Amino acid sequence: MRYLALCWLGLALAGLCGVIRANDEPPPPPPAVSLTEGARVYYGDRKSFKAPAQVDAAAVFGHIKEYREIRERKLTSKDPEYWLLIEKANRRFYRAVKKAAKAAAWDLVAEKGSFHVPEGSSVPDGTQDVIDAVDNGDSK
Repeated sequence: MRYLALCWLGLALAGLCGVIRANDEPPPPPPAVSLTEGARVYYGDRKSFKAPAQVDAAAVFGHIKEYREIRERKLTSKDPEYWLLIEKANRRFYRAVKKAAKAAAWDLVAEKGSFHVPEGSSVPDGTQDVIDAVDNGDSK
């Protein structure tokens, strides 16, 4: 009987001291970065990512020679050369995005402005990394 009373006393003291906190729940995890509705994803899985980055595709395309040729020659979608050049430009863009993402360990790359970013969080801008991959010829 004495042993039982000591056990109850020990449990009561532990509860008062905060050792046993049955009603306390762990704090919620910080809000995660998420994609906006209709986000343009260039690399990775939109449903599962932990290390995202964002790029300004228009700025990157400005460094792609095939795209610059389209602009310089003022080609439109009605010109046959347009489709050949835009296909090459797109291929070069996606290869550069993939190369930059792997080098920087990003598991998702999307267009700038495609993320809901909670206060205290940020999504790195990988535009220059992708431009460097294009300019260095890594994405031929």
